Amino acid sequence: MSKSEKLMHSHNKNIFLNSSQFWHLNKQGIKIVKVFTLLHSTDDMTGPFTWIERKLTKKIYSAFYDPKSKNNRRIPDNIVDKYIVESNSEILHFIGAPFRTLGIDTDAFLHFGSRKGLKYRRQIVMDFGSVFYYHV
Repeated sequence: MSKSEKLMHSHNKNIFLNSSQFWHLNKQGIKIVKVFTLLHSTDDMTGPFTWIERKLTKKIYSAFYDPKSKNNRRIPDNIVDKYIVESNSEILHFIGAPFRTLGIDTDAFLHFGSRKGLKYRRQIVMDFGSVFYYHV
């Protein structure tokens, strides 16, 4: 198992096109679970980590993904919103008190990170992954 950790401080002052601020899957090739721990109270004004359920992720990704295109790494909000309404699903936000923790496979759930907000967001992110080596 490999592990890495980082302190993330999101100023939330700008929107960056084609960044992790838009719906995506990480598609890292190996199984990784990210563990987020809030370092201060976080609400919708801090640009929280946001995701949708796996079943809906599969439906959207299979309809949107084109293996021949290089333009499908980020999925526009209007597409996700359409599926949310049609399936009567909800968008989930990681908000709460300091030290609240979330573990999620960011390759299995469509998600985005910190968007422009009124306050900054600070959290610790740890990645836990399975790494396999094959000897020939």
